[in-house]
Amino acid sequence: MAMSRFEIKDTAKIGAVREAFRNRPRLVDEAEGFVRLDVLQPQDTPSEFWVLTYWRDRAAFDTWYESPAFKVAHDRLPEGIKLVQSATRISVFDHIVS
Repeated sequence: MAMSRFEIKDTAKIGAVREAFRNRPRLVDEAEGFVRLDVLQPQDTPSEFWVLTYWRDRAAFDTWYESPAFKVAHDRLPEGIKLVQSATRISVFDHIVS
């Protein structure tokens, strides 16, 4: 599982980011080894977004992360969105048990 966490600087744009995720192009859905995607927004910090993607294995995630489709999917954030750089993080996890 890979988790991407980011925070929006301008809280007035939070709704636009939520809507962008709801209307995402779904490019990752076609990636080899992709299992599912969850987008979370902590209630105590609504300017944060956590994107969890589940993969067959690390190689599948790495292939997606380095692909042109990854760049296209991430270029579709609403115009003018600025991120808190110190809060941006990508973490990759081993699955132990569900």
